[in-house]
Amino acid sequence: MATVITSILPAGEHALALYMATMVKAQLDALDWPNALLLAEQLAARFPMSDVAQTLYGKCYMVQGKWRAAQDILRRTRRAPGRFLLARACFELDEYPEAEQAIAEPIDASGEVRLRKDDASSVGSDVLWLDDPPEASVYQLLGEIYRRTERKALALACFDEALRRNPFLWTVYESMCDLGASTDRRPASHYFNGPASIPAVQLAASTQACRPPTIRAPLPAPPASSKEPANKRQRIDQTPQTRSTRLTGAPMTARKPSSLNPDRVPLSRLGAPAQFTPSRTPAGAAAAASPDPDPYTDPDLLAAGLLGIMHVLATFGDAYQHLKRAQFKRARAILHGLPPRHLSSPWGQRLMGTVHFEARQFNLAAQHFEVVGRAAPWVTQDMDMYSTALWFCNHVGIMNALATRIQYYDDQAPEAWVALGNYYSNRKQSEKAVDALMHAVEMRPRYAYGWLVLGIEYLQMKKVDLANEAFLKVVGLDSHSHKAWSGLGNVARAKGQIHMAEFYFEKAEEVCPLALYASYRGLIFEDRDQFADAVQHYRTAVERDPHTAVFRLHLARALIKAKQVQTPPNEPNYDEPLHLLDMLQREVPTEANVHQFLAVIYNRLARYDECLLAMHTAASCYTVVPPTVHHALDCARQRRPLSLNELIAGAGTAEILAQPGLAQSPPPPPPPQRAARSPEGSSPVAIPPGLGLGDD
Repeated sequence: MATVITSILPAGEHALALYMATMVKAQLDALDWPNALLLAEQLAARFPMSDVAQTLYGKCYMVQGKWRAAQDILRRTRRAPGRFLLARACFELDEYPEAEQAIAEPIDASGEVRLRKDDASSVGSDVLWLDDPPEASVYQLLGEIYRRTERKALALACFDEALRRNPFLWTVYESMCDLGASTDRRPASHYFNGPASIPAVQLAASTQACRPPTIRAPLPAPPASSKEPANKRQRIDQTPQTRSTRLTGAPMTARKPSSLNPDRVPLSRLGAPAQFTPSRTPAGAAAAASPDPDPYTDPDLLAAGLLGIMHVLATFGDAYQHLKRAQFKRARAILHGLPPRHLSSPWGQRLMGTVHFEARQFNLAAQHFEVVGRAAPWVTQDMDMYSTALWFCNHVGIMNALATRIQYYDDQAPEAWVALGNYYSNRKQSEKAVDALMHAVEMRPRYAYGWLVLGIEYLQMKKVDLANEAFLKVVGLDSHSHKAWSGLGNVARAKGQIHMAEFYFEKAEEVCPLALYASYRGLIFEDRDQFADAVQHYRTAVERDPHTAVFRLHLARALIKAKQVQTPPNEPNYDEPLHLLDMLQREVPTEANVHQFLAVIYNRLARYDECLLAMHTAASCYTVVPPTVHHALDCARQRRPLSLNELIAGAGTAEILAQPGLAQSPPPPPPPQRAARSPEGSSPVAIPPGLGLGDD
């Protein structure tokens, strides 16, 4: 851990400093923080100019989460270990300029990132010496600092360098994908390239340190025919059998056979069967002495094992890449290619649940998150998404139990309060839901998902200004949150700010090309009566998600409106909307809008009997028939023109749009099936099980 510099203090002081530093580290490893802090204080008091003493002193506060105290102590350090911890403390306190200054040189005209070196005045002036932190970890922290300060190019460069130096840093790759690096189309194996980037000498040295202690069995007596004197034989047998290694971890060359008896069997081979007797050649002797490769020092064996781990990481990485590209079906297929023991791990099930959650397959997402809860009930990460999936599945009791379980294992976890907020939201107790969600974001101010769900709850309560503040908070924390951009678009559309809504929805689609966002943009153009552009965006939504009925319904409506404004002498052609509505009529037979659109088309084609039948079917889908439907029925009986705008009241100025994967109040379901809200929020679209679930 430390190396004594013998030119500063007397030998006794060197031994004291080294021993106390070792004890502080031992107490930190044992999680005895008060005792570690006491020893670190005494070490810093005895050696006030020691950089290592101040570093250990500050670290004792860092492990307890006392970042401000650690920051003040670590400001006294001048070497890389202390400055790295100082940067970490500043990062946790959101003081990014000081964090960057602690570990990086100022960016010059070349734009290259250079790490800071030790101060020249500090070299050779300390009692102890700590090893510098791994450069991969320094680049990782620096990349996170650049990410928080919206310098995407520098952040990606640092993340790339960190993975090049240490390909085991999964969180670095995750941050790269969150920044949009998944669009560069490079496979995950480009970053998780296995042991090729780790020298064999380093592999051997790393495993030598973790070798378990060898328990030596008593050696059997030498053969009776041996001509070696007994006292000499006893002296050799009592020689300690230590294993010499170089600094690199490679074993030293074996000692030459004793000149007293060159044919003597090595001690490690006494009692072995006769066929394994070593030959007299040095090569044969070496081969017989170690017939099997040592898994702790053989780089080939270690590299082979690392290749398997890297394959798993690369598979997870490819799936995460496709998740960020909204290619959910491909992500699921990649995850199913994992070995069962890795896919069934809590992390594998969480990622699978996230894929289904983002694809709006909430029942399947809840099943995978439930597996995580059974296998590792102490896991709190992603349990907020689990509670939202339970909200959509209307599992109120499980939401309450989930909040209780999370709080049992971690009373400081804000995910418990999000689960509680979703529970109250499902029970239509909006004020209690807001109180619970506010408590979540107060516990963790940088909790983006908590702010996101809070904004949606405000949106349901028609408090658009508070919702706007919550969504802006999410964008400030994570500019690549497509749901936050979409929420801002909903707020702008509710305020009548169509141009701002178009910008926000375009930004959301740029971050994540979901079919829902293309549909939102189509609604904006439909509000402006630009039906050709609306049809184009609806077609994009249907291409991305051909299984969701509501996107095809929007496309049919836009096509009807486009034909309505078409000027003579061209005869409108309703073949495409009729084809779409015929399919929807079979898939969602209780959706009134489908039959109303058919009635409008039949009316324009002078097929009045079919028009009247379609309107009667539409009226039967309502529990309480609206006045517009009564008026349309009279028009159908009298064979008068039907107005689409009168039938679909407010279709061009719809309410708040539905958010994928967020808690919100469902619309009243028309019997006999439970309805799913259409994206424009105008009229519920009844979707049977298995339909209406977004996919790529």
